Amino acid sequence: IGAGASGVSAAKVLYDAGIDFIMVEAKDTVGGRFQDTQLAGYTIEEGAGWIHGPLHSDENEAHNPLWDYKLKYGIGGNYTTYNNWKISDANGKDVPQAMAEKWGKRINTAMEHCSVKSEELWKQAEKEDLEILEAIDISLDQCMRVFGYWNGIIHNETGTNSSLEESVAKLMEWTRADFSFAELPSELSTMLVLPLNGEFEHRDYHVFDKRGYGVWMDKIVTEFPERIKISETVTSIDASQRDKVTIHSKSGMTIVSDYALCTLPLGVLQRRDVQFSPTFSKERNMSINGMVMANYAKLHLQFKKRFWGDEETIMTTGVGLVPNEFPWALNYDLPKYLPGSKILAFHVAGAQARKIESQPINITVESALEVLRTGYGSDIVSEVTAAHVTNWTNNPLFFGSFSNWPLGYTEDEHTHMTKPLNRLHFGGEHTAAETFGYGHGALESGLANAELIIELIKNQNLTSRPTPRSTARPANFKEGQERYEKVSQAI
Repeated sequence: IGAGASGVSAAKVLYDAGIDFIMVEAKDTVGGRFQDTQLAGYTIEEGAGWIHGPLHSDENEAHNPLWDYKLKYGIGGNYTTYNNWKISDANGKDVPQAMAEKWGKRINTAMEHCSVKSEELWKQAEKEDLEILEAIDISLDQCMRVFGYWNGIIHNETGTNSSLEESVAKLMEWTRADFSFAELPSELSTMLVLPLNGEFEHRDYHVFDKRGYGVWMDKIVTEFPERIKISETVTSIDASQRDKVTIHSKSGMTIVSDYALCTLPLGVLQRRDVQFSPTFSKERNMSINGMVMANYAKLHLQFKKRFWGDEETIMTTGVGLVPNEFPWALNYDLPKYLPGSKILAFHVAGAQARKIESQPINITVESALEVLRTGYGSDIVSEVTAAHVTNWTNNPLFFGSFSNWPLGYTEDEHTHMTKPLNRLHFGGEHTAAETFGYGHGALESGLANAELIIELIKNQNLTSRPTPRSTARPANFKEGQERYEKVSQAI
């Protein structure tokens, strides 16, 4: 159920194993949140845009599976250089380069510190044998404050322009926290969201391909087109029988299957638009509601004339600790991306993402133009010739952009959400205990679920249950298995 990265990846495994299946998708195409559109003849990505951490930090380990597909299908793009920037303050004045570099280095050091702190907290929780390991968790904001990220700029202790220092510090924090997780640092779990990119390298490869980022899924499904039912919105899933699952769609289609894999996004599960039988337990409902479906939006603007320089990112501070409405934009008009396109892509998160995805596009465009006019001059900024705003917030097939792990949410709760319901299994990026929120997390969850279902088909005596997952980043599978069994017994 669902033909996004998780569903398509699962279907590929089942197909290769000779297992009969049907894949049901509400959209008129596969891809899920790997979704592209056209802007003035250029292919732009509405959803997933980067391969976060293409290579594994250990050259002996498997690389990001999305990178493997990039190589297999020749998906175009390039690495993003985040510190090739133009930074202006809220009044349009250039931020001194030394100040920008200072806070750029400071936020990187703070995030490295908090990544180490995350590991330390896991070890402490294990050493103290805590029943709830996350009981000692702290917010990312608290971790950064304890580290001293903000030291010296509050109350004008630096003797310099404290307000400007604050605004630059806040902007840099936004680029590493809000930008990455679409949630405020005060709401993020240090133990669960770090390190960034997990075990993969700290580099991001931005996809620019006429075929779209999701071309790897388009290629895969050509192997079994007769198995795909598109434009079929699932309305109910009956897993009350222990030997089958029955799925009903809005059009009246009914499918009866030995097993089913539900990859509906977290936002859809939270809205209760699909009826499940048996009804979800109180624990499962609480765990579904406890995880966050974050909001992340993009505004793409094409201009009649290019008026900006060769910097890769255009950043603008807010006032003091209040971020700018449009703090970060990526310059597509570079030789490495889409030369000659005259396109800027503004990325926003949280409340601002919900705002621009819910208001008329002309208001959003004008607000972004005001930021540019302040930074470049009203007589310099040229006419907008094309504009596009994403709308993940209000799309009934998603109701959000990607999942996030909030402070206070536990892995026990996550397990309640992801464990099978009789012969109904659950996949999608939100079900990935360590790679939630990432495209490769969705892909990996599909692979794991398909492999488990194949084992269950081969051995009907097996009990349908989740694949082993760690509760504290185990160094090896045996250690992870032991922890999984401990969690299972507790459940």
